[in-house]
Amino acid sequence: MKKLDFIKTFMRDIKVAAFAPTSRHAIDRMLHYVPKDAQTVVEYGPGDGVITKPLLERLPANAQIIAIERNGDFVRELAHINDPRLSVKQGDALLVAEYLQEAGINKLDVAISGIPFSFLNPTQRERIVAQTHAALSPNGVFIIYQFSPFMLLYLRRWFTDIKLRLAWPLFFIMVATKG
Repeated sequence: MKKLDFIKTFMRDIKVAAFAPTSRHAIDRMLHYVPKDAQTVVEYGPGDGVITKPLLERLPANAQIIAIERNGDFVRELAHINDPRLSVKQGDALLVAEYLQEAGINKLDVAISGIPFSFLNPTQRERIVAQTHAALSPNGVFIIYQFSPFMLLYLRRWFTDIKLRLAWPLFFIMVATKG
């Protein structure tokens, strides 16, 4: 999608929270924390696949990615990614446990989230972090990128190993590893 498409989507669905694609710099910073041998990945709020596509390039041929996107415009855009490792679910990150069970995934190696947590209530934020923590394998990684570091508060309740990084344009990348 072009930037103009992002702006139109943002104007129609304010909960998208993105009015421009994620920068290559931010993507590279995030993917640095994704193990090259990761087998199971969930991506919350993949948008048009700006991270999904390089993620697929990085992962092995037998990896599995579940992309959970609530916005129909983005779901249609993701459908153009022709890769059997990718499964797109139109729905809510709050249903991650259900989607993983449907896919036969017992444990995740990586979860990546760009969803606008600021638009969720505290209970919803807590539930997504708790479910993600429960789904991660030991040493699994939860990567959150946001315009604010406020999700550190929620991550600290579940994770002890957390890194905070910055990327351009101003993104806070929080990398939480399950111990």
